[in-house]
Amino acid sequence: ITSTRSPEILAECLVSSLESYRKDEQALALCLRVVWEAFNEVDFDSTIFVAFNGCAAILNAMQNFQSSVELQELGCRAVGVLAASERNRTNLVRSGVCAMLANALAQYRWDKNLARSALIPLRIFSTELEARCEIQEMGVSRTTAKVMLSHPSVASIQCDGCAILSNLA
Repeated sequence: ITSTRSPEILAECLVSSLESYRKDEQALALCLRVVWEAFNEVDFDSTIFVAFNGCAAILNAMQNFQSSVELQELGCRAVGVLAASERNRTNLVRSGVCAMLANALAQYRWDKNLARSALIPLRIFSTELEARCEIQEMGVSRTTAKVMLSHPSVASIQCDGCAILSNLA
């Protein structure tokens, strides 16, 4: 998919697909997986996806399928890869992704894969002043501690959880 090296075309197609198939769980899962895989590549500019209103498309997918662990996890992964670019963070925070991440983490804290996928972007956002206040108000510290207690032998959860708790202290 990324062999075309055209992030504009890919971003436009993905956002359009996320919007067109908003009631199709399998299609949304495929789109979110492609977002995560494509923009996880170092040389693929994720700011273009964000500029095409990709944040709203991801949030809508997660909102429409709150009972799907798979879609919640893929949405968290997609947000995580977009949050890796500092240029995306303000737009992501303002779009409401912190609340969606916090809700997914609280609802599915027992799921190891979702917990890892949600903690990564929350760790990133916990370093941003604008997001930090929002995250603190949502009780992410408490949820993070519960997740850490639920998964004591998962190093990535412990590491990201400690970073979040430290950043929010």
